Amino acid sequence: MHAMVDGQDQLSTLKQLIKETPSGSVAFHLSSDPLPMEELIQELLTNGHRGKIEIEPSQEVVLTWHSEPPSSLHSVFSLPKCAKGVQTKSAVTYALNQGRLGDKLLVYFHAKWIAYQYNLPFLYTPFDQAELFHLSIRDQELSSDFQFENVVRIGHLDQIDLFGPATLYAIPFFPETLFMREMRRRFDRPYFRVDWTDPQFRKEMIACLTPREKVKTIKLPSNCMTVGVHVRRGEGVDGEAVFQTFPLKFPNDAYYVRQLETIAKIFKDKSIYVHVFTDVLHPLQIVEALKSKLRGYPLKFGCRILGNGPGVHILDDFCSMQKCDCLIISQSNFSLLASKLRDYAIVIMPTHATQINGQYEIDGIEIAFNPALKTP
Repeated sequence: MHAMVDGQDQLSTLKQLIKETPSGSVAFHLSSDPLPMEELIQELLTNGHRGKIEIEPSQEVVLTWHSEPPSSLHSVFSLPKCAKGVQTKSAVTYALNQGRLGDKLLVYFHAKWIAYQYNLPFLYTPFDQAELFHLSIRDQELSSDFQFENVVRIGHLDQIDLFGPATLYAIPFFPETLFMREMRRRFDRPYFRVDWTDPQFRKEMIACLTPREKVKTIKLPSNCMTVGVHVRRGEGVDGEAVFQTFPLKFPNDAYYVRQLETIAKIFKDKSIYVHVFTDVLHPLQIVEALKSKLRGYPLKFGCRILGNGPGVHILDDFCSMQKCDCLIISQSNFSLLASKLRDYAIVIMPTHATQINGQYEIDGIEIAFNPALKTP
């Protein structure tokens, strides 16, 4: 079902529609009276719906919901077999960029999705820190043993020819959000949607991203809602060009405050613990800044106190995020992928930013919601 919702009492109209419709999609413009988004999400969760709310800078809102979990049309991942000097059929790999681990993992799974969709063999290309995960030993590695008539760096999916000569298709990196793609000048790479909720594909993702060594995750408090907040500041790693090209990776404190307020209102009858994940040297500064602006809410905060810094505790944080009930993330592909590995009650991420007085302000967000999680 697709519908437009207008009128003075948007919330009542939407609540009635949600009660009467097991799945649907509606678009509406926020009226002059702010719509209490937390009440809308409470209604969706109460009625057993999962889905997402997309809020644009223009205040246009698209709400999509459904009550049934997604089903998969696929059952297996094909893996290539070859002998030295023997020509193989077409396969899929990826072209690595100069980004950090999250970027490399994202392009890896973009390529794996295409292999999955087209039922083509997938070939692994090693990259730094891949050895932390089982993917480094799970996949067949691309080598000179494989012989292809063509090597094609994909610019459009129409280039994939399942009945043509043996071809190695290389998927280049591209960001997930439209805003991030538009910000990247002269961006001439393909874009396709990945169904991150596809059960079989998620199962493969989990298997690939399982750490090869034991990981020490954080101990979260019991009997309360837990919220993981991923804050990326780029200290000592990201230069000014990265800040200007990918502002969604570096939201300011105001973004995190607003989203924590939303979660506090959705779960107003529950105790809430917030854990800040970050690679800055002094995370307590972030925690104190958030606490000072959220004193009106009964939130408890925590973070790693010692031993922080860029590239430290990568696996610990990646796995610990997955223990939380809710996530508030930036468009860091590191936390983006962590958000795809399980069903969280709420996941909030930025989708658009506008430059105001030389600083980027987040003015577009996506809120994914899921009632499957049994919250305390």
